[in-house]
Formats: sequence, C-alpha cells, structure tokens
Amino acid sequence: MSRGLSLTARLAALFAALTATLLVLAALLHGRMLDAHFHELDLHELHGKLVLIRNTLQQADRATSLQARLDAVEAALVGHDNVGVRVRDADGRVLRLIHPAHFTAAQRAGRAVEAAEPGWEVDGHPYRGLRGSIALPAVEAGAAGAAQPPLEVLIALDLSHHTHFLASAQRATWAGVALAALVAAVFGWFAAHRGLA
Repeated sequence: MSRGLSLTARLAALFAALTATLLVLAALLHGRMLDAHFHELDLHELHGKLVLIRNTLQQADRATSLQARLDAVEAALVGHDNVGVRVRDADGRVLRLIHPAHFTAAQRAGRAVEAAEPGWEVDGHPYRGLRGSIALPAVEAGAAGAAQPPLEVLIALDLSHHTHFLASAQRATWAGVALAALVAAVFGWFAAHRGLA
C-alpha cells in the first residue's frame, strides 16, 4: 500500500497553488492593462497624424495645387518611418502613398477600408490604422469658390515595437510568476514543517 503525500507537502502545495493562482490573475490583469494602454497611445498617435495631415492640406492658400499640398504632407512626415499614409480622391483613385510598405497590396491599389480603425498585417508586421475624411478649401473660380470633394486618408501605424515590448514583458511576467510560485512552495513547506513540528 503506497503512502500519500505528507500533511506538510500537501499544505505547501496548497499554498503554492493559491499563490500561483493569484499571481496568474494579476499577470493577466497586468497584460490587459498594458494592451489597453498601448492601444490608447496608438490612437493618440494616429489622431495626431490625422490633425497634422488635415492642417497641412487645409492651410495652403487656395492657389496651391493638390500635388503641392500632398508634397507638403510628405515633407511633414519625414522621419516618421513607422507611419504610412494613403490619400484617395472621391473616385477611389490613390493620389499619394507615403511608406507604401505599410499597406496591403489591395490597400495600395485603392481598395476602400470600411472600419474607422482597421488593423492588418504585412510581412509579419502588425499595423493599426485610422481612416479619416479631409475637406479641402474651395478653389477660386471667379467670384465664387467651387467646393472640392473631400479626400479620404488612411493612416497606418507600425506596431512592431509595441509587440516586441509586450512579448518581452509577457515572458518576464510569466517567468516571475513561475519563480514566485516556486518560492511560495518552499516557504509554504518550511512554514508547514515548522508549524507541525
């Protein structure tokens, strides 16, 4: 007849299991909070770029051509390599692609994006997007200005940096949970052994 675990071992295992459960719950909550925080940061970045593009397109004087305005947008985004921009006209023609590698082939070809905040992946890189509409100032046509149809802007933000950080943080968190559970088991065994002695 085999003998079961001693009372000390069972108490230590129970203590370690309870500690591990609490730590896993805390780690899951921490992971969700990090995801929500980075999502909020991404949206803040995307909305900031949309305001930059809107201001650049709308602040040029009425005599400035659309191509010159788009050149100004591209110049304003120099150094922002993690951001891509696609500008389409009302007919769906792509007028400008800034960092085209951030977009899928269909998006580069001008396919419409239905979601206001779409997400996609290109070559293993995750992207979060923001779609917006920008009205251009009326073009001078004699005494009355002729209204121009709005442009559709799709902004892509490369999330690779965030995903690498989150993966590292997740690995460190789970290693910490495992180590803490092991330490809790040792201390639980020691406390139970001393208490029952």
